[in-house]
Amino acid sequence: MAVTSIDFADVLAMRLREAGYADASCRQLSCLKDGGISVRRLPATTTAEYYDGRRRLSYPVQVAVARESELQAMDECCAIAELVSSLDLASRNGTYVLTGAGIYTEPQALEVSGLPYVWQCRVAADLTTTCERI
Repeated sequence: MAVTSIDFADVLAMRLREAGYADASCRQLSCLKDGGISVRRLPATTTAEYYDGRRRLSYPVQVAVARESELQAMDECCAIAELVSSLDLASRNGTYVLTGAGIYTEPQALEVSGLPYVWQCRVAADLTTTCERI
């Protein structure tokens, strides 16, 4: 069986695109020099381990919005933070079962040298992996 990575960040980026944020994608902050929305994976925390190898995780991602206008970056980040809890964030590749997801860190300005105005929030998912190899 091939090892497949947890696709939570990819699913969140896809759902944001479907919600009208066309430039949302999984990428590093350094790729936002011309603006855009970055969905970045952050280190997960294992909260439980099961005998069959599955793990329950607190799985955070950062959503960073970079725009030439600080007001636009702030407004979009706040709108995304409000939207997250209503999105279907179930795994598309079957690597996790989602218990819930919500805002972990409220929207705030993020100082990044060489980038336009950036606002970020963090989303934490409570999920259980579906196989021991993840």
